[in-house]
Amino acid sequence: KKKKKKKIIRLGTKIIMDDIKDSKKSVLAEISEKLARFTKDEIAEKQAQIEQNLLEFANFMEAQLALLYIERSSEIPTGNIIKKSLDIKKGIVLPSFADPRHAINLLRIHNYDTDLIKGDQGRLEPDPEACKKVNLDQIDIAVIPGLAFDEKGGRLGFGEGFYNRLIAKLPETTRKISIAFEEQVADHIQMESRKYNLDIIITDKRIIYKIQINPGVGGSVCRFSAIPGSVPGEIVSGSGRGPWR
Repeated sequence: KKKKKKKIIRLGTKIIMDDIKDSKKSVLAEISEKLARFTKDEIAEKQAQIEQNLLEFANFMEAQLALLYIERSSEIPTGNIIKKSLDIKKGIVLPSFADPRHAINLLRIHNYDTDLIKGDQGRLEPDPEACKKVNLDQIDIAVIPGLAFDEKGGRLGFGEGFYNRLIAKLPETTRKISIAFEEQVADHIQMESRKYNLDIIITDKRIIYKIQINPGVGGSVCRFSAIPGSVPGEIVSGSGRGPWR
């Protein structure tokens, strides 16, 4: 009976995982179709607006040390954001993927042109010979890449698990945000666990905030959007009330 029960559990788990994979493929196909309708100039204009919205975002402006990423295909480019941040002496940290054991190695860079090298996977990453390691608890804000998102903070990446592990290990006080085209915000992303969710998503059209109301006391998650450049104020929702910016 125990063996039969374990077999049923394994089968049930496989069915759930297959459903999640199919759901993710469907979401990505829909997003790809939406973005294909834009011209190169329109995409460039949307990217420029996303960069501006992030650089003018109060939490990002005030952060002493920001974690960013070097984009892969279908992720929002970050080169201009990194360079402009370095120009104003903001601390910039990037992940290194050289460790085969999937360790989370974060390195601080000071110069975009000289501190990056091509890694084993063919993408740019910090040169460990020139850059110093940074602890997770030093990060003030983390910009997490992704391919699709939802308004609850759900995120879909390449499926390698690196950023899920990173999000789960970052301190609660570290803002976890993503930048995306508005078209990359889906109705729902199936997540294996809420601990991998983001706090904020910045698109070319709006800033999506996720707020935990009364965490730990059967609290719920509420969300709201703000148009970039709007005056900071207060949000009231259910039993939760608090400042936002």
